Amino acid sequence: MPIEPRDAVELDAFAPALAQAVEAVLRREGLPARTQAAAGDWAVLVPDGRRDEAFALLARHMDEVQALARGQPAPPAADPDDADGPPIVMERLRRMGFLALLLAPLLVVTLASAGMPLRYALALFLLGVVVVAAWRDRAAGD
Repeated sequence: MPIEPRDAVELDAFAPALAQAVEAVLRREGLPARTQAAAGDWAVLVPDGRRDEAFALLARHMDEVQALARGQPAPPAADPDDADGPPIVMERLRRMGFLALLLAPLLVVTLASAGMPLRYALALFLLGVVVVAAWRDRAAGD
């Protein structure tokens, strides 16, 4: 359903490629939108009263907007059953790779080693490496 200029409000002004990507994502999500030239950039117009809804949609689909603006295919839609995604800590540990295997147990030993004998600190460190490795591998298999 096209929107008439008299019934539309400006969402914001964007560079031409970004404005087209914003319009495409909003339309795909069922929100009528259109672009219009405005002072060197392109304004994205949405129906009056649906501006907040448009911003909320853009916030949820910003990765897709950026990919479309760069001319890349949009990233695949997320699984609705996994709306929360993986825990942030596990994702960061997974990205850190081997460094997490060393730093996480070292932090535990450092915080717990006030007056701890060296052999117990080393044993705790090695136990921490094993626990973090098992935790990462289990999370990666999910």
